Amino acid sequence: MECDAAQRVSEQGFPTLLPEHEVTVMVRRVKTKVVAPLFPNYIFASFDTTRMDWRSIAHTRGVESILGSDILTPTPLPPGVIDALIKRPITEPVAHAPNLIGKRVQVISGPFQDLAGVCKWSSEKRVRVLLGLLGGGTVEVNRDNVRIV
Repeated sequence: MECDAAQRVSEQGFPTLLPEHEVTVMVRRVKTKVVAPLFPNYIFASFDTTRMDWRSIAHTRGVESILGSDILTPTPLPPGVIDALIKRPITEPVAHAPNLIGKRVQVISGPFQDLAGVCKWSSEKRVRVLLGLLGGGTVEVNRDNVRIV
């Protein structure tokens, strides 16, 4: 799903990024490692709001919306986020942490470092954090990359 949307946006001339990570899933009762989107339902696209017809992105099949206060005001990512996502390895260390759901957490490393939000979901390896920066959007990060604030 994300891959198709990223390809369609790229075909319009906008550079895209679909960060991925390795996960273990059960396939026919056998644990198998697969590569999955790091941020399910999100892709990153680069565009200049003053020079390019970037609004066509919002109307691309597979794109539900552009994060921001409204369609005319997309939210830029802090400097260094994309570079950090590009440099990050697909494989991640396993970390264990207590239940974080409903707790206010801060990202302590990685591309979203220093951003804070509320944990909305967690698993053994990952947490999903609702951030105000992304217009109420969520990001998934390694559990060891957050701390309770």
